[in-house]
Amino acid sequence: MEACLIAFIAGNLVANNFPILFSNNELLVTFIVLSAAIILRQRIFASLLAGLCSVMFMQSLNHAGTIGFISKPVQVNVLGYVSSIPEKSMDSIKFNFVVLCQSEVNLVKHWSAFNCQQLFYQINSSIRLSWYKKAEELKQGQVWALKVKLKPPSGFVNEAGFDYKKWLISESISATGYVVNGSLVKDQTSIRQHWFQQLVEQTRHLDFQDLILALAMGERQLMSATRWLTLKKTGTAHLLAISGLHIGLVFVWLWLFCRIIFRLLVFITNLVSAKNIIQKPRKSVNPDFYAILLALAGAWMFVGLTGFALSAIRAGVFLTVLSVCWLLATRMSWRLRFLLATAVVLLIFPLSPLSISFWLSFGAAAAVISLLWSSQFILTLGPHSTAKVKREFTTVMASKIMPFIFVQVGLLLLLLPLQVVLFQHISIAGLVANLLAIPLVSLFILPCVLLACILFLFNWPLAGWLFEVANLLLEILWAFLTYCAEIKYAYLSLPAQSLSFWSALALGLLLLLLPIGRIYKLPLLLIVSLLFWPANKKGWYLHILDVGQGLAVIVEHQGEAIVYDTGDAFSSGFNLFEAVVEPVLIKRRLQVKAIVISHNDKDHAGGLKYIHNHYPEVPIFKGALACNSINTKKWLALNWWAYSWQVSGVEAVKSNNRSCVIRVGSEKHSVLLTGDIELLAEQQFLQRVDVNYYASDFMLVPHHGSKTSSSEAFIQAISPHSAIISRGRYNRFNHPHKDVIERYRKMGIDIYDTAQYGQISLYFNDAQAAQISYQLQGFWLPWHRKVNQGDLFLTSD
Repeated sequence: MEACLIAFIAGNLVANNFPILFSNNELLVTFIVLSAAIILRQRIFASLLAGLCSVMFMQSLNHAGTIGFISKPVQVNVLGYVSSIPEKSMDSIKFNFVVLCQSEVNLVKHWSAFNCQQLFYQINSSIRLSWYKKAEELKQGQVWALKVKLKPPSGFVNEAGFDYKKWLISESISATGYVVNGSLVKDQTSIRQHWFQQLVEQTRHLDFQDLILALAMGERQLMSATRWLTLKKTGTAHLLAISGLHIGLVFVWLWLFCRIIFRLLVFITNLVSAKNIIQKPRKSVNPDFYAILLALAGAWMFVGLTGFALSAIRAGVFLTVLSVCWLLATRMSWRLRFLLATAVVLLIFPLSPLSISFWLSFGAAAAVISLLWSSQFILTLGPHSTAKVKREFTTVMASKIMPFIFVQVGLLLLLLPLQVVLFQHISIAGLVANLLAIPLVSLFILPCVLLACILFLFNWPLAGWLFEVANLLLEILWAFLTYCAEIKYAYLSLPAQSLSFWSALALGLLLLLLPIGRIYKLPLLLIVSLLFWPANKKGWYLHILDVGQGLAVIVEHQGEAIVYDTGDAFSSGFNLFEAVVEPVLIKRRLQVKAIVISHNDKDHAGGLKYIHNHYPEVPIFKGALACNSINTKKWLALNWWAYSWQVSGVEAVKSNNRSCVIRVGSEKHSVLLTGDIELLAEQQFLQRVDVNYYASDFMLVPHHGSKTSSSEAFIQAISPHSAIISRGRYNRFNHPHKDVIERYRKMGIDIYDTAQYGQISLYFNDAQAAQISYQLQGFWLPWHRKVNQGDLFLTSD
């Protein structure tokens, strides 16, 4: 059975990283082969195919939902309900919306006359929406008729940073977009929304209200960016994200409570029966059986309190399977129970491996199970096998406290490889912070918060006191976390070369454990070492990051970097320097020497506030005078030349035309960074600058490919062999313009587009030709990372 479960899990993981998705016909053929394998009793092969089909079938259902498969931006009329508590910012509201049906007619005006019917095979699609400048109060549970502009799930694709598209697919969100207008159909509020509003009012006076609400309901919309940064630096953010840890703690606490109550009742019943006051029951009641059932019911109630978040549901299913195995008193090993629970979760939610939370939760569960088994084994060899342990205190320490410390430390160490693979860094501060944070949150803060929520439901005054206790404990914890976050080497980042080393080490250990002869192991180990041997590259890099409709460039040489523009920032506090640029800098272990801002537009300078707060020692070059001073710099042992238009006049002072144009290069290679200059600035540039200063091998297409830039004379003067466009997929400006693209193509210039290729990296070495690489494109990319071929140049007339 274990082999079949492992095969099913392996099939699911392969399907989630497969280059293509099966069509309906291919899926039907696979089902036929699966049936044949079952008939022929090829159980392992059948399990492998079942795991493969689970992912393909789920995606087919998603494509056949009420929204269907969206391959390009569309405007549709939908009827549905708000499925999440809306997240409010200064200028917009973000929320999840379940689409019951869509129609060609304008449902905003004629929803009452529309008959909402679905086909029998359709499921309700979930979409992620933004509603800008929304004046009315939007609440979870309300039914709305909306006119929405939708686009396929997409995100930024870089070598590091959060993969938003992958997360959307893992959450079965079919599309994202914004609301054009809408009409309220039914003004009803969910119980969860009502409770959330009541808790907000009850805890408004508390300093750590945001953390309390995150622990109670999984809502982090009140949390400030500073608070979240501290949690991230100390590696304790997992304590605030409702996951398997929280569901498991609720289950354990309820099980212990119910077990004590039931055993007390049984004791009283037996005591009374012994005195012949009542007749002794014929069958003894098993208190553990009912304790597990009630604890499981309480855990699922907590899942409902979190709004049935996918991570919480997965944890609930996992606990349910383990509980059923326990209740049936089956003689299954913990390893088999873990595999069975994991397989059931993947059968119900096949796309779960696309989520980082899945790997963290199930990795932690596997580590805990292994460590509990190890601690029991150690105990059998410890105080029970030695005659020297005589004192009661020492025995208690060895049998109760030491296993807890052993599991705690072991959990941190066992999850280190997973953290390295997922985040490319080790939180040194987290190793210390979690030693206090995990037990304090698990044993004291979370029970106080949840008990306070239950008492608050019945309007008991004790709830307010428990909230105060939780706030006091969080204050103590936060002082400790703040201290840990200020440790000089809180992050130990790992460069790309280190990832190759870890991969080679893992494969090498696997080969050593395989049951094959030594004569075969040595050649295989040699091949693995050669495949992962780090290349000794002495040149310099230029990375054009995928920041959507904006620009961020990193010039890298021997561990140092110059950043040209920072990407956009939004009213919610989200900025692309923190989300995209900084993770790449951390992964590549780069020290920022200077930051150059081409001009003041938000999509180029949005990260300045974050940089001022977190990189105060890094000089920032912004404006014409600062731009011209770059000519004297010798950053990264490269040649730097800069130009900024200083002529007065209406057109001259336009922000785009005042962009700082930079040419960076070595003796044989160069790149021209153009910012957002337009036609008039291009003309002035060609008139005032000697050709020897701007002819380049590569150039950044000005202004994201707008029709107001890239004149024929300008392109001919630069004469690059490749041009790179930084722009957002499905952007509302319809960049790049088709005439601009045609202009470059007519001159035989290769075009690379971040919307199509993701992060684009150039490697230069004067001893060889320039090398270009990118994150997207290629057959062996997983299906969820690929983009539609039609997205390359979405242009307008």
